[in-house]
Amino acid sequence: MTSRRFAATVPITVLLAYLGAQGLSAPLVLLILSAAVFAFVVIAAGQVVMRVPGASDLPLAAVWTFGVAVTGPALYGLQVLLPVTSAAAFAVWAVIVIGLDIALRRRAKPEPVPDRVDLAGLLLCCIFTAIWCRSVAAAPVVLAERGFLPAWVDYFIHAGVISQLGDARAIDRGSIFLAGIAEPAYHYASYTLPAVLATLLDQPGLPLATSVWVPIGFLALTGGAYALGSSLAGSAGGIAALIALFVIPDSSNYGLRNGYFSFHWNLLAHPGSTFALGAALLSVSLLQRWTVSRSRMELALSAALVAATFSFRVHVFVLLLPAWLLAVGAASHTVQRRRVLSLLVTGAMAIAVVVALRGQPTLPEGDSWSFGEGRALERFLHQVHRNQEPTAYQGLYSQLQTEYGDTVALVAGAMLVYPVALGIFLFLLPIAMWMERSTLRLRGIDAFPVALVVSFGGLMAFAPTPFHHDATDLIQRPSVLLYAATAIWTLALLVRWLSRHGMHGAGRMWQTMAIAAALTLPVMWISAADLAAPKFAWARRFAAYGHLVERELLQAAAFIRGRSHPGDTLATSGLLSGYVAVDPPTVLVALSATPSYLARPWVHLFQGRARADVARTRFNALTAIEQTPDRDTALQQLREIKVRWYVATAFGAPSWDPGHRRSAFARGNIAVYDALP
Repeated sequence: MTSRRFAATVPITVLLAYLGAQGLSAPLVLLILSAAVFAFVVIAAGQVVMRVPGASDLPLAAVWTFGVAVTGPALYGLQVLLPVTSAAAFAVWAVIVIGLDIALRRRAKPEPVPDRVDLAGLLLCCIFTAIWCRSVAAAPVVLAERGFLPAWVDYFIHAGVISQLGDARAIDRGSIFLAGIAEPAYHYASYTLPAVLATLLDQPGLPLATSVWVPIGFLALTGGAYALGSSLAGSAGGIAALIALFVIPDSSNYGLRNGYFSFHWNLLAHPGSTFALGAALLSVSLLQRWTVSRSRMELALSAALVAATFSFRVHVFVLLLPAWLLAVGAASHTVQRRRVLSLLVTGAMAIAVVVALRGQPTLPEGDSWSFGEGRALERFLHQVHRNQEPTAYQGLYSQLQTEYGDTVALVAGAMLVYPVALGIFLFLLPIAMWMERSTLRLRGIDAFPVALVVSFGGLMAFAPTPFHHDATDLIQRPSVLLYAATAIWTLALLVRWLSRHGMHGAGRMWQTMAIAAALTLPVMWISAADLAAPKFAWARRFAAYGHLVERELLQAAAFIRGRSHPGDTLATSGLLSGYVAVDPPTVLVALSATPSYLARPWVHLFQGRARADVARTRFNALTAIEQTPDRDTALQQLREIKVRWYVATAFGAPSWDPGHRRSAFARGNIAVYDALP
């Protein structure tokens, strides 16, 4: 056990320290020590969980994924119950893990000593994580030096949530973007993990998001992929799974070339998906073990991992759950004996999910975020087939609507999503299944990719439009699970077939796959960032190429962070009530960890009810303060609404100090006022 834990802790510590050093300003020694403690506890948690169903013989790479899958929800649960930082919750969790480790050690079966195959699998997971994450990890340095963030603009938002959970300035303050107002429960578990280092390393949210959050989740995904590939086709299948996901270009690079369904772009634009995918793939791996062993503990742990995906990324959960249930039904003797009852229960659960999803509020028709008229499916197809240029099938969907009508276009458009999302794997998977037809168990785990295809179709048909009116949200985001499972299954089945036909057995097959993976590493080191870059034209509004940040605003954030204390709140002038990807207070929050009185008003206004009323009141209050002719009166009004730091974002504003001569900090167009008397 000790050697296995040490073997996993060392490379993961090196990986986290290397990527953390790309964007964090903390001393390297402190970074290495923090990474080592963090990795040790997460790995220990993974080992404790793996002992419960006797799954300690799973690949070494899976230990990290197990640890992340249990630690994230545990920390989030502790923080929901207690108003403490993630670091404090992590300390409590560490004590629990070590206690369980000691208590279970005597009863546990001896764990296998890592061999070269096991170590090679983990090292490949670490290397692929470094390759795909290094560009994003260095983004804060580029932002500081050149004034733009070479990553998807949502990282500013993710950064705020990380600080909300990890920084003492924001703890027990509710939403960091609407200070003092409670944040509803959501899939925040992944944010707690990088937030642990906010206190230990004294870092704001943005570098933690790019240089810690992304690698933790990506490594969890590689571990889950390796575990699933290994369960399907041995250790060679584990390496094949990594090649399938992290070497073979995704479907946006060939065929129909729709960049919106780029697997690699989606992973780095929505990093919460990597945490959920790791748990999901590990869940399926355990499901495969259950179909052989019929161990109730393995089935229960597989179900628990499905539930964990909900806390990491709801979008993955809504596709995984029905597919998992269908796969369990296909393999369960009990279900097969009671088919009618099972169908009724499954149908009732599906209806309950649809009703729950449809209960979310939506915007009125005519809003600028409407993508056509009608239900979510029509809007989704309109958006993905007509607004993602350049593609290789530009104008096809419009032509179908014009020549054959909406009904035919609707059916054809929905079917077209599959080749768009899966590319060549849509055709290779049936071929691989046919080649391996003698060993397929479609009454067992091999039913899972088929169940995913069916579930994705149901999701397209029934997914509602969320409150922000983006009809693609609950359909396109889950497609990463469909792609990952299909790609892994395809190559695993091919490896299984090759192992029996002319490749001299599984041992020689593993060597072949390991050499193939090693040969691709230099190419991937050079090309990974380009493969993950957004390819659709409208990305210029949200990616680094079009979203510049004033250097003066960065300096103002540093000024506020260096002087703010728990209980402080910031606000800015010039807020817009309409849609913006990020606004100045969002950037300031990401870089200072100080809660904002109001940021991105449209998000709160669109949610309706009490939250919208608060946002509207605060927006009006800030507008009135900006227009107040007297400085002393304005500062008094800021104190009344409990705002200490007021940031003017344009020269000439506010009206009570148009020249910024009486500010605490002024650079260019930006000025910071301290409302404390």
